[in-house]
Amino acid sequence: PLVVSGMRGMGKTVLLLSFRDRLRQAGWLCPAIGEFDSSHRGLAGVWGEMAEELERISPRRPPRQRRRWGVEQVGPQASAEAAGTVRQAAQGDLRRRLFEFARWLGQSRLRAAFLFDEAQDASLLDLGLLAEVGHEASKERWPLLVVFAGLTPLHDKLVRARTYASRFTPVDVDVLSEAEAREALQVPASEAGVAWERKALGAALDFARGVP
Repeated sequence: PLVVSGMRGMGKTVLLLSFRDRLRQAGWLCPAIGEFDSSHRGLAGVWGEMAEELERISPRRPPRQRRRWGVEQVGPQASAEAAGTVRQAAQGDLRRRLFEFARWLGQSRLRAAFLFDEAQDASLLDLGLLAEVGHEASKERWPLLVVFAGLTPLHDKLVRARTYASRFTPVDVDVLSEAEAREALQVPASEAGVAWERKALGAALDFARGVP
């Protein structure tokens, strides 16, 4: 697992999109980025969308996904205890689905990547489950990459969810040095067969002030 974190506006999402495109070009199964948000959309909803896309883009059929659980299944008059029981069942079902897919990758010799943005908004329960899948994939050598992107407290939150997440590879996104900023502007231009005028490059660097 890889953890990309930084302050707001530092280009984490752009980096994640670039990473997604490179993985796809290299032949990885890489669905659209799963995005958590402040409305507390849970992992079940995020994974449901990703699983549907994985089934469309995979050259071989992944395991069929079971129906989603939901607290609404117990009805509006359900007690808190009953609702909690359904949530536990839902989490257990989601765990089975994720592990079924990860094991299938190991058997099919396909490579896949799960990319998650705004992961700081995910619950500890959901982060813990994803960390568990990534950790197990590493131990079993399943060809699965899990990438979490979010604001700076993300790594600490992952460690609270699962202590072994402290061993996940952290990548901090921060202000670039002048040399890094020049490279970020000049290299893509050169690859496109064009070049910056000196005054234009200076103006761009002054405007960006190292913010990716």
